[in-house]
Amino acid sequence: MRIGLDFHGVVVDNADMKAQRAPYYGASTLTRSMFIKNTAVGRGAHQLSGRQYQALKVDIYWRPRIAHRVMVPVAGALRFMKRLIDEGHALVIISSSSRKHMKIAGRWCAKNGLKVELVGIGMTRIDKSEAARQYNLDVFVDNDLEKLRTLVGVVPKRYLFNGYGEKRVPVNGIAIRVSSWDELYHSLRKLNT
Repeated sequence: MRIGLDFHGVVVDNADMKAQRAPYYGASTLTRSMFIKNTAVGRGAHQLSGRQYQALKVDIYWRPRIAHRVMVPVAGALRFMKRLIDEGHALVIISSSSRKHMKIAGRWCAKNGLKVELVGIGMTRIDKSEAARQYNLDVFVDNDLEKLRTLVGVVPKRYLFNGYGEKRVPVNGIAIRVSSWDELYHSLRKLNT
């Protein structure tokens, strides 16, 4: 089976990365959950300004030394990705990130023993649906329902990864909702039987 994955939010914990870097901008009270709920940016005394938030994103996505220091895998991601690879599945990370950030992600994956193919479409003329078509994916996992919507009719099985427990957004047949790597792994195993 060929499995496509988004990098941020499915493989690495994007909110955790931001929370780790926030103290550098004087926002030591910001927590992971504040980035999940989008309450970390604003005009309050304990929030980041829009400018600070943009600078923080440059740090964690474009500066290799910082990115490697704050990249934390989503719970269970490394263990279950390695299992899928050992079972003969091909994992392709397709991200809207730039090629430069995908090089950083590639080094992180190699350091963590993940043999995956990485595709950064951030600066290209193709979108995730075209990349998924080119890589002939059977499954795609993303934490963004709108991106999965573009894969309907392209990728047979789509999973909305809600690792943060977000259940408010109705999936309306677009995807199967999973809330952990354990749940995702066992759902994928059922596809093989």
